[in-house]
Amino acid sequence: FRVIFFEGVNAVLSRLIVSNGRSSTFASNIRIRFASLVLNDSIVRDSSASVGILLSFGTLTMNRTLIERNQGGGVTIQDGNALINQSTFRNNSASVSALRISGSPGTLNIANSTMFGNVST
Repeated sequence: FRVIFFEGVNAVLSRLIVSNGRSSTFASNIRIRFASLVLNDSIVRDSSASVGILLSFGTLTMNRTLIERNQGGGVTIQDGNALINQSTFRNNSASVSALRISGSPGTLNIANSTMFGNVST
């Protein structure tokens, strides 16, 4: 199952822990589709089905957020825009990468962030 799904909305989440998304299909802890999400001071972890955050045709802003132990990678951006600031990607595993960009991304800005302990198989 997907823990949170945003479609066609603008949302701000702060000081939240999202974990344990599981599915046999393409899922995520957080899915953003045709929507905008600002994630502040939060943790996204332990998705065993897919990626921690999946962004499709939308906007993601992450501030001071920890992305960890997701088995399908940390964040996947498909045809969207992302700003990642003061955030950490650690101990994610995937066949591709901790941060994956596909399709036609508009902009990706990463500032003052850390990536370590991520494994690609």
